Amino acid sequence: MEVSEIESLLVRYFNEELSPSEAEKVSSWMAENDENRKTAEHIYYMVLASEAERMHREVDPSEALRKVRRRIRIEQWRRTMRRLERVAAVLLPFVALTFYLVSQNIEKSNSMVEIRSTTGMISAVTLPDNTRVWLNSNSKLVYPTRFSGKERRVRLCGEGYFEVTKDPAQ
Repeated sequence: MEVSEIESLLVRYFNEELSPSEAEKVSSWMAENDENRKTAEHIYYMVLASEAERMHREVDPSEALRKVRRRIRIEQWRRTMRRLERVAAVLLPFVALTFYLVSQNIEKSNSMVEIRSTTGMISAVTLPDNTRVWLNSNSKLVYPTRFSGKERRVRLCGEGYFEVTKDPAQ
């Protein structure tokens, strides 16, 4: 084979553009002697270098860098969101349970308020249902922070005047 013919075949061989019969012909030529193998090796490195040069000309490094940075940011955002999903999956039941228990506790614990009138004074207070109460001297009134049910019960020790606000619902 001529040198120019074998060089052309070798370039196509390393670019995997040969038919099976041509590829077999090139393989047997390379196996003939060391000089042919070295020539094939030089051609291989030239093909590799030309491919790298072509890729270098085709690729815009700044655009490639922007794409890589964008992919990194997207992946960081996804990783953060996955972590937040895991945290939310663990905390959400606890938060919901806490709110439920607190609301149940608030409904059950209706604390009482105590108002006392000192000697020689008249005290006025407005109850949670907007009822106005005037306590005479040395009187005490105990009532809940909110009224529930149909009754509005208070405890009075002493004298008091009640101006009850009507509530048709109760």
